[in-house]
Amino acid sequence: DRVWEQIKELLEEIDLLLSTSIETSEIARFNALPAGATMEISPMTAEVFMMACDIHEKTNGYFDPSVFPLVDLWGFSPRFTFGKDMIMPYDREWKDGTRALPEQKYIEGFLELVNMDGIVLSGDEQTGYILHKNTPSVMIDGITYPAQIDLGGIAKGYASDRVAELYRQSDVTGGWASLGGNVYAHGTKANGSFWNG
Repeated sequence: DRVWEQIKELLEEIDLLLSTSIETSEIARFNALPAGATMEISPMTAEVFMMACDIHEKTNGYFDPSVFPLVDLWGFSPRFTFGKDMIMPYDREWKDGTRALPEQKYIEGFLELVNMDGIVLSGDEQTGYILHKNTPSVMIDGITYPAQIDLGGIAKGYASDRVAELYRQSDVTGGWASLGGNVYAHGTKANGSFWNG
């Protein structure tokens, strides 16, 4: 029970820090900042951001958390998945089971926001971590859209690794955790056989 409580607390903390759909999360608050702003972030958010930057570099930019405005433009963000009430000026209505393509001005504008080099982390564990938003915002039809990031592409894997760490440090002989498609299995089942996934 104690390990389960630790896992539950850990997963809640990760969600409250990294979620783009929880308005009070660190990432959601950072996303709402204008260009040129900075924000103090937790060591955990900084750790995941550094991992994201490393993966961004190792994939030659194919993994890019700063693509989030385009993800939202195309309707693949959590507000569509979870039915959030937030409406954006670029949203399109569903007709006959499909949605119209985004207007070109939004595609071109939001492409200017894709820039991981414009999101900079400074500081350390002793002094604290600061996330800087250096990417200029874009203005479309009089509305300013700031750069935004989404660490969700690695957050579940990070959470799974942290859960695995908790299991390994415990005396629990077997268990598993399913994190939205990422599954971690630990030890053996009650009948003594090993987990298969």
